[in-house]
Amino acid sequence: MQPRSLLWIVALGGCGGDPARPDAEPMPDATPPDLGCEGAAVPTTAPDPIVINGQAYASSPLGQADLEGALIEAFQASGGGALFLDSSDADGLYTLTVTNAAMVPLDGYLRGRAAGFVDTYLYPPFPLAQDTDDAPLMFATEDTLGQLAFTSGVNQSPSLGLFGVLVQDCVSNPVTGATVTVSPVSTDPSFETTVVYVAEGNFPDIAATATRDIGVAFVFNVPLGATVVDAELNGTSFLEHAVTSRADVVTTTAVAPGPGIP
Repeated sequence: MQPRSLLWIVALGGCGGDPARPDAEPMPDATPPDLGCEGAAVPTTAPDPIVINGQAYASSPLGQADLEGALIEAFQASGGGALFLDSSDADGLYTLTVTNAAMVPLDGYLRGRAAGFVDTYLYPPFPLAQDTDDAPLMFATEDTLGQLAFTSGVNQSPSLGLFGVLVQDCVSNPVTGATVTVSPVSTDPSFETTVVYVAEGNFPDIAATATRDIGVAFVFNVPLGATVVDAELNGTSFLEHAVTSRADVVTTTAVAPGPGIP
């Protein structure tokens, strides 16, 4: 079974704050994550059609707002044209109804495009095996992304990828204290792959060495092409999966221990 959410990911609107916060360590009394789905089998069947409902948001240092008129498309990871497309309405809402005659999980991703914003991509933690009502797409301008890199203390190359990663447990709650990794990485001294964890309030925390309460990390300067995203918590390795790194876009995804409660 799939996690309850396809993905929720931090808004990019908190990038104007203090990049180094003194309370960088996870709270000692944080609720333990539910890791009971570790090693669970990924589903092999899915409904026909698969319906994806979500919302498009415009993010900025001032916050976020519903985004009307964004083009949202669903694609197979293996390639080909859009499986289905829709435009977000006045409230930013959209619906994708993907035909699935083979009744197998959808191994794919969503792409969002809107005038004035860079393209945004959304990957689930594993192939989508059921309908979802939670597929938010966060849109940002080049200026907003530049501010995000600046407050994160990173020199982001326009020729490399930028990821937002949510680490979640088996019931889709964010995980505190997890480390996020990607492979391959850039070792260019000017544009090294860098993981920056995000504090509550959506501020990049350059002092943190693991996820904070909201479970989110940004990964800067990701080499282009197939990229494996993974996370680890106290010796527990989460279910890694591959996404495609692209230049001059925002790519968001989640990492979970395994398929959990829908």
